[in-house]
Amino acid sequence: MSRGSPTKRPGKPGGRRHENRRRRVESLSQSALDLFLENGIGKVRIDEIAAAAGTAKGNFYRYFEDKTELVLVLIEPVSQAILKSMERCSHALNAARNGDALTAAYQRMAGEIAATILSNRKVFLLYLQEYRSPGAPATEPLRRVANAVTERSIILTKHACDHGLLTVSDPRVSTLAVLGAVERLVLAVLTGEFELEPANVADTLIGLALDGLRSRPPAA
Repeated sequence: MSRGSPTKRPGKPGGRRHENRRRRVESLSQSALDLFLENGIGKVRIDEIAAAAGTAKGNFYRYFEDKTELVLVLIEPVSQAILKSMERCSHALNAARNGDALTAAYQRMAGEIAATILSNRKVFLLYLQEYRSPGAPATEPLRRVANAVTERSIILTKHACDHGLLTVSDPRVSTLAVLGAVERLVLAVLTGEFELEPANVADTLIGLALDGLRSRPPAA
């Protein structure tokens, strides 16, 4: 299956059919996103998505195999950007030798992830609302993202501990606690519960992470 785009691609790149396809995919995706946020992924039917996009139900299947692929198309660009930021942070932590380098690595990652979230507010809000949904096949792409983020986050904490840049009793427990706090903050910002300037989101995220992980510089 493709990543970030449906499997079927009618029309040559740059041609009229290709442009029509791009517009139709965008219309179906945005219509689905709004319906998912309002009603939940599991409760939204394909005919409702098609109707909201102003097309017939049969046209949905020209662009998507099912709701699961549509959800994958929505989340994949966001998840890839976040996971790549975490990978860059991992490389930086492997090269870090002091507390300042640790902080700088986390700051860069937090800034990149905050920018990704703020430029994809609806998609990330959907992720936060739905990735814990039990049993719904169409939410499986979101659960895979959540598992990947958790695994990468634990690896980051272990890297920092291995280099003597953090001191925590159990990297898994500390990481899960930080992830929960970060998700709660992001949800509050995206829903308007907290008024926080975009420029301050990254600083707040990094503060949560380092405080939650009990950052300590190596002993002299």
